[in-house]
Amino acid sequence: MTASPPTTPSAAQAAPSIAAGFVLPQMVTVFEAAAVSTRLDAALAAAPAGSAFVIDAAPLQRFDTSVVALLLQAHRLARVQGRRLDLHGVPPRLSELARLYGVGELI
Repeated sequence: MTASPPTTPSAAQAAPSIAAGFVLPQMVTVFEAAAVSTRLDAALAAAPAGSAFVIDAAPLQRFDTSVVALLLQAHRLARVQGRRLDLHGVPPRLSELARLYGVGELI
């Protein structure tokens, strides 16, 4: 009986990178933005290299324009780190606010 040589998965067979993520709180206004930004920046920095990063915005209920600035900063950091940033559960009001500020394509 001959032993088979070990096989290495091809790129097509390799497991995809698991997405890291962050869940936005129910409220992000100017008063919470700095603390949320600090936690989001830390989560981005701790995410595995090469993984996508997902921000879940579904819990957002009360927010102002500071959440738009926070998400723009997250996009910039993700780009610098060479990763894709995906937003999930974006409330319609947040999409409208982003469009008003001319950054709707990012949200």
